[in-house]
Amino acid sequence: MSLSIEAFSHYLPIKRCTIPLFNDFSPTLYLIRLDQLRCGSNGRVMGNKIFKLLPNLELASARNYQQIVSFGGAWSNHLHALAAAGEAFGLGTIGIVRGERSAKLSATLRDAQTLGMRLHFISRSDYRALCDGNTRTVIEQQFGRSWVVPEGGSNATGRLGVRAMGRAIALQLPPSVDQIWMAAATGSTMTGMIEGALECQQGPHKKVFHGTIKGVNVLKNLSLTKQISHDLAINHKSLETHGVQWQVINDGHCGGYAKMNADLLAFHGLLEQQLQESVDHVYMAKVFYALYRSLKANQYPDTKAIAVIHSGGQQGRRGLCAL
Repeated sequence: MSLSIEAFSHYLPIKRCTIPLFNDFSPTLYLIRLDQLRCGSNGRVMGNKIFKLLPNLELASARNYQQIVSFGGAWSNHLHALAAAGEAFGLGTIGIVRGERSAKLSATLRDAQTLGMRLHFISRSDYRALCDGNTRTVIEQQFGRSWVVPEGGSNATGRLGVRAMGRAIALQLPPSVDQIWMAAATGSTMTGMIEGALECQQGPHKKVFHGTIKGVNVLKNLSLTKQISHDLAINHKSLETHGVQWQVINDGHCGGYAKMNADLLAFHGLLEQQLQESVDHVYMAKVFYALYRSLKANQYPDTKAIAVIHSGGQQGRRGLCAL
């Protein structure tokens, strides 16, 4: 198996974007189109999931694992991408799904099953216990020898990939960019973005991102800032002294994970109409909406340019019909 994160980091589609909703605001808007990246023989592994999953697949293959087990809900981008990666690179996949099996599978899980993933449904309480505990022994007792990837792909191996993503973004951003906006769920992608920006300061390129990395908390998880701080402290005890600024925005979840209120629903419709493409409501619609509200409130009067990381996840847009 030959998997190279560097191949996907060499050139990132970073495009200036004109959206009428944002035309009245002064900062120039850029989109970092991770959603346009594709890998695998089926071309169905995409977005930030490439950076989380490829290092895990490479290490699992190097250690002669034949299958990967991971976790997610009925509309999980992670399980969808893992199933696609397993098919593309010849590894078996098992998805442990939160909640009882419904009479009709979600479009995401139907795709995963078609791609060869075996689905195993467990109660929400058992799911939480399994995700929070030392899972490898329990999983291997039931499914055999397995490479176990946590929910969202947020393990140390996956973080190496998103750190490479962060370096690539920091190196290729237009110098005028003052802020980077992104979705934050488990926090692993945001942590990788921060670490990548830090490594650019310390590496041979010595390119410094002087702005702020802002993560829109889509999970209604009030411990997210603490979690990211903890993960960063493990490897970067003096992070703050190097000037990598970051902030978790906790009021952009609109009710919680995959929830929408009336204002977000209306904004989402306009955003899709103006972009002329689908935007998932779980992650990216909330990022754009939080940014829109901040700019409308004139919170950043001196900001010249803002870059939004479009992490992908359009397949989850189909779940809007199920709300």
